[in-house]
Formats: sequence, C-alpha cells, structure tokens
Amino acid sequence: SLDVIFSEDNQPAGPDHCSEMKLIIRDAIDAITGFIERVVFDLVSIQQYTYIDAAAALGLSKRQVRYRHGLAVRQVINTLSAKGINSVEDLL
Repeated sequence: SLDVIFSEDNQPAGPDHCSEMKLIIRDAIDAITGFIERVVFDLVSIQQYTYIDAAAALGLSKRQVRYRHGLAVRQVINTLSAKGINSVEDLL
C-alpha cells in the first residue's frame, strides 16, 4: 500500500529519503495523462474506494473504473520503470 510512503508517522528511511520517495511517486502519479484516469487512481489506490464506490462517485460503470484504473496503474508503473524503479525495494 502507498500508506507506508505517504504517512509521516511510518518512515522506513530518513526524512530526506522519505521526501525524495514521495516526490518520485507524486511525479509518477502526476504523469497519468487522462484527468479521469488520475481521479480514478486517486480514489481507488490512494483513498481506497472500491470500484463500485468510485464508479458511483464519478458516474461511471464499475467496468469503466476498473479499465481506467488499469490504464493509470500501467502509466505509473511505466513512469517509475523509466526512472529505474522496478520494485518497492528500489525506492528504499
């Protein structure tokens, strides 16, 4: 879960390193190209909405949310991979 990285109370490394990790992940999230995909990613991955709850909030079907979330996750993974980050251990 991203809670480990975004939580100020649960820092696996020093404060500077944690801030750097947050910036890298924020940049990857900001690189999501579609507005709806970015919102879906935020709702599902960050705020832990279910696909059904996110769909209701956005006026989309569950299937549309699942598809757009998949697109967003792939974009985040590709952005991190382009920076040489292929696993959580690469961030630590």
